[in-house]
Amino acid sequence: MPNTQDQPLPKPTVKLVKEMEERFDLENHDTECALTWLVKQFPQNTNGSQILLKVAAINQLYSTQIYAFGAREK
Repeated sequence: MPNTQDQPLPKPTVKLVKEMEERFDLENHDTECALTWLVKQFPQNTNGSQILLKVAAINQLYSTQIYAFGAREK
């Protein structure tokens, strides 16, 4: 079986991007629904605790490794 890391990436096209977006949405439906719900619960980005909760959820679900964010509690 060939190593996929050795394969060249396909040239991005509008069609390919749309196909990959649909695939992502299907594979991550529950995750996206959970994050959408969380953002709707805390729509303002003025409370540091609420921002931390959103950042932590995104980090955990998507392994983004976001460690710094600019909002401060007012």
